[in-house]
Amino acid sequence: MIITKVTLEEQAMHVVELAISLIAPHTCVNCGSSEAVLCDECLVGLKDPEISRCVYCNTLTQDNKTCGSCRRTHPLQHIWSTSNYLKAETAIQAYKFGRVRELYKPIASEMAIIIPYSDYDYIVAVPTAPRRIRVRGYDQAELLAKQIAELTNTKALQPLFHSGSKRQLGSRRDARFMQAHQSYQLKRGVDLTNRRILLVDDVVTTGATLSACAQRLKSAGARSVDGLVFARRSRK
Repeated sequence: MIITKVTLEEQAMHVVELAISLIAPHTCVNCGSSEAVLCDECLVGLKDPEISRCVYCNTLTQDNKTCGSCRRTHPLQHIWSTSNYLKAETAIQAYKFGRVRELYKPIASEMAIIIPYSDYDYIVAVPTAPRRIRVRGYDQAELLAKQIAELTNTKALQPLFHSGSKRQLGSRRDARFMQAHQSYQLKRGVDLTNRRILLVDDVVTTGATLSACAQRLKSAGARSVDGLVFARRSRK
């Protein structure tokens, strides 16, 4: 089992971020103000947790639980979200596709605030496809997970990897579940016996990605797996 540590690359990126902030102060990606990369007013405006519903079937639930019926086939117990995708879309697009790496800090801070429990053994990021990391220059979910782990004094761990299968964007619901199951794999020798895991990603739509990753974690012995995302796409 390998606990995530600060790498030389991460240290270098921190120095670069600091230098850039001194040379070119941030502007808010949402409103254009010069206060921060995501100003306080816009950050407050993004907070919009949805009515508690099962991610998989949209049934009303309590405490963001997966409904009893879906728990028979999906391993996640809860999935919490900070915002609705429609409100957070500009920030998410800038973070994932606009290369505004520094957004991970305010986003992670808001995500950490809504975690109702403090007894997780590990915080795990949904792994990103290697080619997407190469194009983007960073793993957006991993940055969030590490920052949340630091803020909550919890260990960050990455027992999963992305096999490099094609992206799910735009796929039909049934195809997304099939692709996700094939895309996310468990690293060799991982033992999560009796561990409580918080699985982190930026956005949830069908729950296919979170479900596939949670299944892998449970197969390694995890006692429970909950999900935490920045934004949730509403399903009619």
